[in-house]
Amino acid sequence: MGPSDDIVILADWGNSSGRLFCVRGTDLEPEFLDEVRISGAKDTEDCAKEFETATEGWRQTYDVKEAWLCGAVTSNIGWTTTTYAPTPTRIEHIKSKVLDTRSGLACHFLQGTSILKNVQGYFDTVRGEDMQAFGWVALTGLRNGLLCFPGTHTKWMTIKDGAIETISTGVTGETFEVLDRHSILTRGGKNETGSEAAFLRGVDVMKARARPALTHMLMSVRNLQLSGEMTAGESRDYLSGLLIGENCAASLSQRPASDIHIIGDGALAERYELALKHLGCSTRRHDGKACVISGLQSVRTSRH
Repeated sequence: MGPSDDIVILADWGNSSGRLFCVRGTDLEPEFLDEVRISGAKDTEDCAKEFETATEGWRQTYDVKEAWLCGAVTSNIGWTTTTYAPTPTRIEHIKSKVLDTRSGLACHFLQGTSILKNVQGYFDTVRGEDMQAFGWVALTGLRNGLLCFPGTHTKWMTIKDGAIETISTGVTGETFEVLDRHSILTRGGKNETGSEAAFLRGVDVMKARARPALTHMLMSVRNLQLSGEMTAGESRDYLSGLLIGENCAASLSQRPASDIHIIGDGALAERYELALKHLGCSTRRHDGKACVISGLQSVRTSRH
């Protein structure tokens, strides 16, 4: 094995943002060399060019020969389109499509995962979070559980005997962005510190046994400002509570006897954890970056 043979680029490139990792070794937790953040696939006109530019330094420094990519970059809004592996899906079921870049780097684009009928009764898919799920299995040694992946499109997956059994998607993050930026509901209000009370008030609305229609409750975001009960900034947290509360409450039909596992980082993962605990659930948080690296490492080492 040559000096650069065990150095590889791993990419978790979603709709809204992308993370590129340069790592050394074949372990589930390899030596971490560097990381670059890039624009999401939906906002990138030329993914191949973006990737070449972002990784130029690594290719020159380490003479990297290959990359493994997952997420929306492998969809019809990304670089190239791969198919889906149907559920129940194990890591060995995931196939890849290989394309060479202009610089000669072999890029392995991984399949997504799909379910013919989810708990709502319709076709559903996942790209990227499936790699995090496989990484979660590898890192924790757990074989069963309900996993939540907060994001632009929040994913819920049940894992059974190490395989992805069910998938359910909630368009929570994107709905919040659209309503916050392009509706009269929050009027672009800012709340730098965040209001936990306003957020939990929104969760409480969706916690009710007879859950009200979300479309009706959205108007309360505006009306609570008109009545003087909330500032525009607080209304953003309330809107977030309504959307996350509705998504969590609707997903609890899949709730296992054990913990709900949240895979993710930052403020959004913290909000899901807060909402789920407020709904009476026991939760565990797992680092999303560690999980996706482990999942990608598992796939690539199984192919060599």
